[in-house]
Amino acid sequence: MRKDKLKNKKKILVVCSFPSEDKKIFGGITTSCRLFEQNLKFLKLNVIKLDSTQFSNPAPNMIVRSFFATKRLFKYLILISVKNPDSVLLFFSSGMSAYEKAFMGLIAKFFNTKVFLFPRGGKLIDYSKNKPLLLYMLKKANYFFAQGEQWRHYAQTTLKIHKENVYLVPNWTATEDYLNIGKYREVKPINKDNVRILYIGWIEKDKGVFELVKACEILHSHYKNLTLNLLGDGKVRLKVEKYLKERKINYINFHGWANEDQKMKFLSMSDIFVLPSFAEGFPNSLIEAMSSKLACISTPVGNINTFFEDGKDIIFTPVGNISGLVDSIETVIKDESLNFQIVNNAYKKTLENFSTLKGLKFFYKILEENT
Repeated sequence: MRKDKLKNKKKILVVCSFPSEDKKIFGGITTSCRLFEQNLKFLKLNVIKLDSTQFSNPAPNMIVRSFFATKRLFKYLILISVKNPDSVLLFFSSGMSAYEKAFMGLIAKFFNTKVFLFPRGGKLIDYSKNKPLLLYMLKKANYFFAQGEQWRHYAQTTLKIHKENVYLVPNWTATEDYLNIGKYREVKPINKDNVRILYIGWIEKDKGVFELVKACEILHSHYKNLTLNLLGDGKVRLKVEKYLKERKINYINFHGWANEDQKMKFLSMSDIFVLPSFAEGFPNSLIEAMSSKLACISTPVGNINTFFEDGKDIIFTPVGNISGLVDSIETVIKDESLNFQIVNNAYKKTLENFSTLKGLKFFYKILEENT
């Protein structure tokens, strides 16, 4: 009986990061794809999955990536020709990932299969500007999922995708576990003798990690027990660690990539979440921090300022500005009423707009109606 039902369902081929439980692969797309996979019982389509997970974190060199991309492309060709899906859903970021998924979309069009694009991260818009081949392939898509107005504008003006086929899909990473941290947290004035700051994400230059480290170094002269915990990894981690060692700084600590339990532990014990990125799409870590009722400070990049308002549910700080970052953190520490306001308003907004089940059901409905 179940087999008959599956035969009658339309089919969608989903290319996304679906790593096995034993693989220690982290990142925004992986988190979103895991939640997508865990809730597939609510999707009334027959899902064919193709794992596009990188071999390691950080990503391997170009030769290794090219080998796995070629291997994945052959699998994709077999699936699309044998399984004959009605549509394909492609999750991707910038760089090689964009070219690979755009080419997959082009192949799908050859098979008269509908193409859904779901780009993530904040770099693709600028990255694709002077790349005519990439733009040509991306323009062949039927539908585009945007996580904010910046993406929607890009889809309609640059890719020339009809506005009726561009859907605004909010982040869906406010899980019940994170929301429960916030639900049972009593929002109190930040203890000036024990300020706990948290960063979650890639340890890269364009994530503003150097600026955050230097800002905390300045703040530590006023708040002697201030600590900064950095969860993540990346190309500049060793450089930052060398800087900390040379200056004998022991209140800033690296913890590498954290699993869900570890992440929830740090969210529960922290006061302030800081995301000083130079570019973003719509970061999962910000939603997770807001769900956990941390006071959130971020640069107004990507689609963040589409949904959040400075001084109401977040504090915006200028990009690449260390003194501005110091002022923003100190404002949250000192202004108790502001802290209370942004924490509670942000929690309410994440609960209403970014909860996992609500977000995914909305997303699934779009897929069902257009596949």
